[in-house]
This record gives sequence, C-alpha cells and structure tokens, in this order.
Amino acid sequence: MGAHRVEALEEAGRRVFAVRTNALAALPTLPRRAPMMRRCPTHDVNAESSTSIGADAYFDESWRVLRIERCEPAGSAAGRVGPSGAARGFEARQLTTRTFYPDGDPAAWEYAKFCVRSSVFTLVTAPRRSLAEIQPRPAQVVDHLFELHLDLSTAAAVALRETLSASHPLRRLLTPFLHQTITVNDRAHDLLVAERSMVSRTLAFTGEGLQLAWDAAPSLVCAAAMQPGGAAAELSGASPFERLMHIVDRERYLEARRAGGVDTPYERQAGRLYRVFKAYVEASLRAVYPTAASLAADAEMTGFAEGLLRSLSTTAPLVAQPGAGSAGGTHEVVAVRGLPPPQLAELCTCLIATVCDRVTAGHEQAGHLAVYAKDVRFCAWRWPVGEARGNKQSAITQAILTSFTFMPMPKLLAAPGSEDDWSHLFGGVAGEEGLRASYADFQRELRALADDFDAYNAAAPTRPFPDGWGLWTNHPALLEVSVNL
Repeated sequence: MGAHRVEALEEAGRRVFAVRTNALAALPTLPRRAPMMRRCPTHDVNAESSTSIGADAYFDESWRVLRIERCEPAGSAAGRVGPSGAARGFEARQLTTRTFYPDGDPAAWEYAKFCVRSSVFTLVTAPRRSLAEIQPRPAQVVDHLFELHLDLSTAAAVALRETLSASHPLRRLLTPFLHQTITVNDRAHDLLVAERSMVSRTLAFTGEGLQLAWDAAPSLVCAAAMQPGGAAAELSGASPFERLMHIVDRERYLEARRAGGVDTPYERQAGRLYRVFKAYVEASLRAVYPTAASLAADAEMTGFAEGLLRSLSTTAPLVAQPGAGSAGGTHEVVAVRGLPPPQLAELCTCLIATVCDRVTAGHEQAGHLAVYAKDVRFCAWRWPVGEARGNKQSAITQAILTSFTFMPMPKLLAAPGSEDDWSHLFGGVAGEEGLRASYADFQRELRALADDFDAYNAAAPTRPFPDGWGLWTNHPALLEVSVNL
C-alpha cells in the first residue's frame, strides 16, 4: 500500500530508500480522556488514548531496513477550533524523534514496525505534510478520498456530461471508466467525508486535525504531482506546456521517478499498464480523427480537455481560466484552445489515458485497503499509546467503515460478449469500426499483460530478496473498470 510513496535519498554518499509519514505527527490526535471512554469503569483511560501518527522507515539499496524514526509530540497545540470549525491560532506541536534499529529491543522494534504500517495505512486517507508547512501555505495530499474520488473522477464525470454529446466517440470510450462514478462519489461524501462520518470516527485525528487536512488537500495534490522525485530541478526552466504534460502524461511522471532513483517492480508494472491504456486511446482517437488538425477542430473534444484541466487540482494552476486577459501572468499558463494541433492531440491522448489508469490501477493501489483493515494487530487507523495493536473500538470501527466500502464494479478485463464487454457502446458513432477494433486490441493487450504478470507472480519463490513476492496491484484481471467504494 506504500509502493507509490517510496522515495530515493542520499545519505553519507550512499543511496537509501524511504517511506516517510512522520509529517502526520504534527496533526492533533484524540486526547487521553475521550468522553466516550470516560464512561467505561473497567478500562484505564490513560492506556486508551490515541497515539500520534507517523513513522519514517529507511532501507538500504538491497531493501534491508536500516532504521525507523518516529516523531512524537512533546507539547500541545496552542490554538483550538472555534465555533465555525476553522483553526484559530494553531501552532504545530513540538516533536521529539525516537530512532529504532533492527538489532535493538525486540518489543520496541515490533512497535516501530506496527507504527510504520499503521501510518502508511493512514497516509492514503490523510495528509503527508506537517502543520508547520500547512499553516503558511496549505499543502496536503489525500491519495484516495480526495485525489481519486473528489478530484479526478468527479471532474472527469462532470466534464464528460457538460461538454460531450451522447453520441460523441470520446463519451462512449470513457463511459466504462466513469461507470456510476457520480453515485459512488456522492455516497463517499455522505459515508466517509462528511463531518461525523465513519472516517472522522475511525481515524485518530481530532476534528481540528481532520479539518486542517481537508482544507489543505488541493494544493498539496498539485505540489506532489510536480515533484515525483528528482523532477523539480528538471522542470525549473520548463515551459508551461512541458510542466502540464509532466502531470498529464503518467509515463513522464514514472520516468522522472526512475531518474530520481526509484525503479521498483511496482513502478515498472505500473508503466507497462499505462502504456497499454495510452496505446488504446491513441488507436481510438486515430479511428475518429485522421489528423491532429481534425481533432483540434472538434469543439467538444477541446471543450472536454479544457474543462477537465481547469477543474483538476493538479492542472488548474497551469491552464488559462475563463475571462483571463493578457495581464495577471497568463503568459505562464496554457491556453488549451490555442495549442498547435500536434500538441493538443498529445495532451488529449495523455489526459484520457491517465484518467483511465488512475480510476483503475490508481484506485486499486490507494483504495482497496479492506485486506489491511481486517486485523488491528497488523495495522490500525488508531491505536493506544505504546501498544503495537489497535483496541476493540478500532477493530469495530474499521470493520464498519470497510463494510461501507464494498460496491463492486465491472472488471476491466472482459471476455468478448460477456457482461463486462463494453464494445456495444461504439455502435452508431463516428469511427465505429475502428473503435471496435481498438477495443478488441486493448483487451488482447490486457490479457497478454495479465499472462506476463501471472508468470512473474508464479516465479516469485525463485527470486532472491527483495523480489520474492508477487504483485497484483496493476494486474488487469483483478482491476475494476471504475472507482468504487
């Protein structure tokens, strides 16, 4: 669940890898004497207080654990949440760092490993930057609820309905990948996002901490997309279009991570799957638009791209907004409708392919966490201070939250003529024959990729550490075609 969060760092002239979540430690967690626990005479309320979240795990080049660093608060917040719910006078808590080593105290090491697992478990639903950073410039990423549900898939569904007619080929192509997205995200808001919903009741953060997280979400999503490991320097002198393509084209994003030193089996499989999506989109667009000029002449296509890019947190700062004049720094943004046809065609292709990739494989990586939530001895969203396990309350709330999130969608990999086969959507639209052919080729490529991944997983016992495990996150046969709860 943390493979997409791996970072490559330099320490004393050597390469190390890290999965870092200590920034979460600055967010306030539930106090020692929570009202609901005060009523229970059989429990030590001091033992039931929620610990701080966060722990950084460091690995050597062979992926052996070097150490775990855990930040814990040494003070308390100076401010509190006012009646309006906004943070007033909040100052980040003072933190102290404890370092754990594999050859140290066994019990302490087990506790540190539990904190790492549980903090990464929280990270996909909670912030990754400290409050000290959030206060001067809001900066936070929410991998699952915000980025995939409330931002990307919602923006794509809205842009599709607002700009594309019912018979437009792109609307038909994207329909499977946005299947029931509006319904799913509406339920996600009511069941998971709203105040006093299951997320606020399950995570260790106070209402103040969670509110700070949500308030800051959009800007950190953008910051994270622009700095995937070594990319910041590369993009320092880039044009607005190049910066935009760095976000929109996932292959460039993964290449930037490789250049920064992150080249894992997960990243390589993610790149292979994205290239299958991109080839499918390219073939489909060629079936409808013989030339880049004909694509640029389609007002609905350009309207979709422009509307989606203006709505996404990651791309909105780089795209000219309606009514923007020549003043105000518009030379630093991209006017989508003014792009040369080849650039517009490249932009549309990568944008559509990335939507397809994120709502399938992206959601599998960040959203399918039920297997981790089953046992609070493995990882928990909330756990008592000093305990390497969640308590009974955590087990119950995690189980309830998980029960809310099982809403299966059709499979991405579909047998011809099965109920998961979407080829019927292309009947009666422009480029029908080519669209059907590209969909059939797409399915064949997915099957071939699934066979390759099966072979990789079958050979796992023969590979040395650290590659002696299978990978299923990007497996086409296991992916669903759209986001779900």
